[in-house]
Amino acid sequence: MYLPLQKEGIPDMIEAVPPKFAREIFKRLPRAPSSSSPSRSSSSPTSFMRKVYIQLDPRFSFNEDLAVKKALHLVYLCVEKHNIPLENVVIKIPGSWEGIQAARRLEEGGGEGGREGGVRCLVTAVTSIVQARAAAEAGVSYVAPYVGRVSDWEGEEAGREVGEEGGMERGVGLARDMQMLFQMRGWGKTKVMAASLRGPEQIKALIGCDILTVSPKVMIALECLEPVEEEIGKEGGKEVSSSFLPEVPTWEDLTPRSRRLLGGKEGKEGWAKWTEEEFRVALQRDACGTAVFAKSMKLFVEVRCTLLAFLTCRERRNRREGRKQKSGEDGRGVSCEFFAFSPLADSHTGAAEGERKGVCIC
Repeated sequence: MYLPLQKEGIPDMIEAVPPKFAREIFKRLPRAPSSSSPSRSSSSPTSFMRKVYIQLDPRFSFNEDLAVKKALHLVYLCVEKHNIPLENVVIKIPGSWEGIQAARRLEEGGGEGGREGGVRCLVTAVTSIVQARAAAEAGVSYVAPYVGRVSDWEGEEAGREVGEEGGMERGVGLARDMQMLFQMRGWGKTKVMAASLRGPEQIKALIGCDILTVSPKVMIALECLEPVEEEIGKEGGKEVSSSFLPEVPTWEDLTPRSRRLLGGKEGKEGWAKWTEEEFRVALQRDACGTAVFAKSMKLFVEVRCTLLAFLTCRERRNRREGRKQKSGEDGRGVSCEFFAFSPLADSHTGAAEGERKGVCIC
């Protein structure tokens, strides 16, 4: 199943970088507390702690077959080359229709043992409840709503600071709706991993979410706050925690925006899995989700191309130095031209539309 791709040169070098980082990160991850049971459940609250999340090249997320092929190559490098257990590897795939379907196929395992033989996937860059529903219907392990980026878009579009009017931030509402929708529909396998959190207030607003990913900057801000104990009050003789989750979520608990985009009926019955056409039509109705997803993909591709340009420069420098050493010359400090590519580029020839050039002093 996990067969290496026969590649040479720069493309092979850049694909080898994420698994190497994953290996070093995995070495440093704390081990979960020992359990008396033979094996820990994948739904355990601490089961995500020893996992490494590896981003698939975003340029492959609009081709289902290619995304699966490239993801399996990443898994091969992690498992076979760097000795990371398969159950600790999670592949991150952007939330396009093709990306979600690729994640479904990876999770299913290609007929090799189902869940145990499959590859856990995280559908990332989720900026709409539409993507979340499609990912949950596909049976992926995690979805990552971009809380901060969605809220940023709301502030930019309205020409004001986010939360200025005292209402709930759009990004916070999106993550909450996902959590309640999954519970309401019985999609317990798919966990909500809220990402792009801007500060402690968003974290407190999402108490009750499955997983929160926190940047070092926000973590430092949390450490500077006074310790806060979980607030538990009583209402009607029952204890009520600070979690936003109602005991039994209903259709009316979702925001009107999410109910409009989902277009389904209350309860577990009455919904059929979305087709590709239905998914695209629904996503197109979400102006925020469409715009933020496109912007996120653009940034992903730019970062990837920057790394590609850097590795290209290093490889050219090494080749030059090798030639100059043979001739007795010093090849250090020689500048070389490199180029980064727009998503329109089909090859690395530098002739594509949108080409950007620069100079790197190796």
